[in-house]
Amino acid sequence: MNSKLEKLVEELRRMPPIEQVGNYKRYRVIARALDKKGRVLATRTNSYTQTHPVQKGFAIRAGRPQGEFLHAEISCLLAARADVHTLLIARISKDGIPVPAKPCEICTLAIMEYGVKEIIHT
Repeated sequence: MNSKLEKLVEELRRMPPIEQVGNYKRYRVIARALDKKGRVLATRTNSYTQTHPVQKGFAIRAGRPQGEFLHAEISCLLAARADVHTLLIARISKDGIPVPAKPCEICTLAIMEYGVKEIIHT
């Protein structure tokens, strides 16, 4: 695993877990935007309570209008306010084990539109 991604996973492990609601599994996801020189532009986590018009727009375009709550990737892209070269994305299980964090179709649209050159995920 990439050393920057390992650091991101460790940071994620130190965060409080997200409670499961009903039958839905909820995971804590974290994304970090880097510029071309590898400097951190923004770091954000996903939210099951906050929405944003940009998130909603990409969700509608991806055919998933119910996906309006902020995903870590889109939240991070919005916060970066600069050209993002690399996006690091990590997700862990309730046991703290890294699990696949490949961006969903909503986030993939945003990543492409924002011109991100490299995506590294667990």
